[in-house]
Amino acid sequence: MNKALGDRKNINRYSSNFSVVMDECQSDCLIDLSSRSYLKYQTSKLREFVGDLPTEMVEHFFKSLVENAKFTCHLKTKGENTHHIVESSFKSFAKAFGEAIKLNSSGSSSTKGFL
Repeated sequence: MNKALGDRKNINRYSSNFSVVMDECQSDCLIDLSSRSYLKYQTSKLREFVGDLPTEMVEHFFKSLVENAKFTCHLKTKGENTHHIVESSFKSFAKAFGEAIKLNSSGSSSTKGFL
């Protein structure tokens, strides 16, 4: 994914807070395609599994993605239903990432002129 993002010019780079609500659950995600890897992941306590998926793999997935694609992601989810927490986390991430990679012809979003 890092290679696919290239020099990260002509994209928005940032995403505003994207919230997804599923019944009692709310997930918020913010992204900066900064070329610096950092994940801040906060969630309510999860059951051990959602179906066959060990829920510890959710954070591991996001951490691996952020480290390998070199971007910053803040993902905060609160709720009671583990399935809703996991699903809304992925959905809010997808919406935020989609906004950050949208084309923007104004050039680099960095004051230094490069990322």
